[in-house]
Amino acid sequence: ENKRVVTIAGPSSSNKTTFAKRLDIQLRVCGYASIIIEMDDYFQDGDKIPFGPDGLQDLEHISAMNVKLLGEGVHKLLAGESIPVRKYNFKRSRGEDDPKKRIVLEPGNFLVLEGIHGLNPELLKHIGTTSVTPIYVSALTPLNIDSNHRYPTSDLRLIRRIIRDNQFRGCTARKTLRRWTSVRIGEERNIFPYQANAELFFNSS
Repeated sequence: ENKRVVTIAGPSSSNKTTFAKRLDIQLRVCGYASIIIEMDDYFQDGDKIPFGPDGLQDLEHISAMNVKLLGEGVHKLLAGESIPVRKYNFKRSRGEDDPKKRIVLEPGNFLVLEGIHGLNPELLKHIGTTSVTPIYVSALTPLNIDSNHRYPTSDLRLIRRIIRDNQFRGCTARKTLRRWTSVRIGEERNIFPYQANAELFFNSS
């Protein structure tokens, strides 16, 4: 009753969205319902996203996300109020509220937030740690190329990201590859240090 928010965090392309959808299905099997919010839809507008030392916008930094707006929305939902459905237009680099669509969290239902910052103290502070069950998801593949060479988890995630960015974000493979170094640096700084904040862990390989 007191922990109706589930945050799902993990590095890029670790199956956070798929995990959230599977969790939603399982909650329904158990007699509950849930609302899923993708934290990527709460990115700042393009002109407010900071740049990294490589000259590219640092989408992995917590300041690239409008944490305050997301936190306000979560508190309104927990209080029984409705909020507009928000989608981030990656081609225009702007967050857009749909005035015709609103969501409300019915009593006893769960709110599932998925995104790379789901374990970040800055986000948890705005939501309230006593309301959250944080989950860490990562694709920890055990595959080896041969007896001397491991198939890196990061390579699997890169392939997944290339496909996702091309299909859903209008981004070419070349652009994804160009940004990958920045993504990996961002993971080391903004995701992996907070793994200990998770209460549950899931291997999505």
